[in-house]
Amino acid sequence: MSVKNHSTDCVLTYICVKHRFLNALGKILIVSAFLFVNKNCKAPSSSVNVGTESEMMKVEGEIKIRYIEMYGSVCCPRDYKHDNHLLNYIKDFETENNISLAFNFKLQLGREGEAVYFLSLENLSFKQQENFINERSAGIKSDDKSVVNNLNNPVSIKKHLESWDNVSINNLIKF
Repeated sequence: MSVKNHSTDCVLTYICVKHRFLNALGKILIVSAFLFVNKNCKAPSSSVNVGTESEMMKVEGEIKIRYIEMYGSVCCPRDYKHDNHLLNYIKDFETENNISLAFNFKLQLGREGEAVYFLSLENLSFKQQENFINERSAGIKSDDKSVVNNLNNPVSIKKHLESWDNVSINNLIKF
C-alpha cells in the first residue's frame, strides 16, 4: 500500500506550474522582442523615402558620385583606413562647416568591416567639395587605389555598381 505525501505532490505541482509559466513567459518575451526589433529596424531598400520625385529618381541610380572610399578588413590584415575612418571625418567636416552631407551610401561587402562608401557631395559648393576631398586625401596614402576622386567627372552610382557582380541599388544602405 502506498502512502501519498500531500505536501510533496503540492510542491511538485507548484514546480511544474512554475516551469510552464516561465517557459510561456520566455516565449512571450522572445516574440515581443522580435516584433519590437522587426518594427523598429528596417532593412535597406531602394525605396528610401527622400522626399520629392526628383530625389526619388536620384535614389534609383542617377545620383552623381564624386568620392568613393573602399575598406578592407578590420583585421588580418587590418586596413589602415579603419584607424581614421571616413565616417568620423564626415562627422567632423559637417560640424566644422555647419552642413549635412546628402546622398551618402554604403555597400557592405563582408562581415569584418569590408565596405564601400559612395558620397555625392552634391549639396556642397564646389569649393567645399574640393576642401572635403583634399583634406580627406591628406590622411590617406597617395598610392591607395581604394580611394576614387570623381570630383571633376562625377559618375552615376548605377554606373559604379556595374563593376560588381550581383549588386544593385537594393544592396545600398543610405547613411
